Amino acid sequence: MQVSKKPLPNEIYEKMFDVLYNLLGKKKSKKDFINIINDLLSYKEQIMIVKRIAILYLVTKEVGVMEISRILRVSKSTASKFLVMFKEDRYLAKHFKTLVKREKLIGILDDIYRELISPPTKFGSNWETGWRIEIDRQRKKNLKIR
Repeated sequence: MQVSKKPLPNEIYEKMFDVLYNLLGKKKSKKDFINIINDLLSYKEQIMIVKRIAILYLVTKEVGVMEISRILRVSKSTASKFLVMFKEDRYLAKHFKTLVKREKLIGILDDIYRELISPPTKFGSNWETGWRIEIDRQRKKNLKIR
């Protein structure tokens, strides 16, 4: 992704971010949000953003930078950047930790984690790790039901 080499004054950027906040930050339905994102961002930009979110989640699971880079097919420097952000406990890392604690989000993220790290039925995967992750996931689901 390339950004113009001719930057605008910071005051202009601040106003543009205000517009972005009003467009995305205010409460919207999921359908409205998806429509806005689809119109605003290209498919590649959307993939870049969701991969960065996945990096954050894998960092919370203490997955190493090399493994994150291999699993998500991102550069080691990108994975390292988010690890450093997490260690420094910057705003995004704090906010993400809070979001991860929400029950609905935990289930979705655990499913993604299971598929990325070691799906137990995928050829060439580490079955022992995959089944351990799957058993833990099922145990957590059963605890929530009760």
